[in-house]
Amino acid sequence: MGFQMGLPANFVKAIPRIERILRYTEAHLDIRYPVNIDRIIEKLIIEVEVKPFVEDVLEGYCLPGDSRGLGRKIVVNANKPVEVRRMAKAHELHHLLEHQKDLPLYSHIGQVDRILEKEANFAAAYYLVPGKCIALCEEWKSGTYQELAEKLDVPVDLVIKRYDIYLEMKQWRTGLDLLNP
Repeated sequence: MGFQMGLPANFVKAIPRIERILRYTEAHLDIRYPVNIDRIIEKLIIEVEVKPFVEDVLEGYCLPGDSRGLGRKIVVNANKPVEVRRMAKAHELHHLLEHQKDLPLYSHIGQVDRILEKEANFAAAYYLVPGKCIALCEEWKSGTYQELAEKLDVPVDLVIKRYDIYLEMKQWRTGLDLLNP
C-alpha cells in the first residue's frame, strides 16, 4: 500500500475483518454510548474472565483454546480502571483473531514498541472508537480527545490512535480519488 505511513501493515490487512466483525455484532450502530466490547466477544464465542493479577503491571492476556478455536479466553486485570480493562479486552481480542500462532502473548504497559502489541493497540482503537465519532469531532471542531475518551469509556491514547487511523484512511481515499478521477 503506497499510502500507508504510520500504521502497522498487518493491522491494515486486518481492517476488513474488523469491519466485518463490527457489522456482524452491530457494535458501532449507536455512537451515543461506549462500544459494547463484551457483546462483540460474546458473539464470537470467547470467554472473558476479570480477576485481580498479582503482577499489577499486566493488563491482560489471552488463551487460544484448541485447534478449532473452542475454549478461547481473554483474561483482564480487575485491578485496572474500567477503561483500561475495556482496552485490554479489545487488544486481546485482536491477538486471538490475528496472532493465533504467536500465542500466548502478554500485554504489558511499555511494550507497545513490539509490532504485535502495536497492531493490537491500533485494533483496540478501531474496535472501541467508532470512525463516526472521529469524523463528527473533526466536522464540529469541538471537544477534546479527553472528552471523547470519557464519553466512550476508553483511555485517551486510543482516541488519538483512532484519529491517526482516520486521517491515514482519509489520505488513502484522497490518493485513490486522484488516481481514479
